[in-house]
Amino acid sequence: MSSRLLRPPGKPLQFGHVFIVLEENASYADVIGSSSMPYFDSLANTYGLATNYYANLHPSIPNYFELTAGKTLTSSTAKRHNPSQSRTTT
Repeated sequence: MSSRLLRPPGKPLQFGHVFIVLEENASYADVIGSSSMPYFDSLANTYGLATNYYANLHPSIPNYFELTAGKTLTSSTAKRHNPSQSRTTT
């Protein structure tokens, strides 16, 4: 085991940088394990992969704010996602 992975018990990990890479408008199978996106796939295999994140609002920009800030920071024109509807109208 690498010494950089060891830490004293009870001490949280500290990170100098955190990068979030998102692939929008593509299915999981289109990206992970796909030969068409080997670099993206290698990032997920090396650093981590969130497999239970779903959009909550449409259009998509409020989702990016929720992901990074924990709340929606855009206008109230965003609609809550309804999986039974194929498209959102205003």
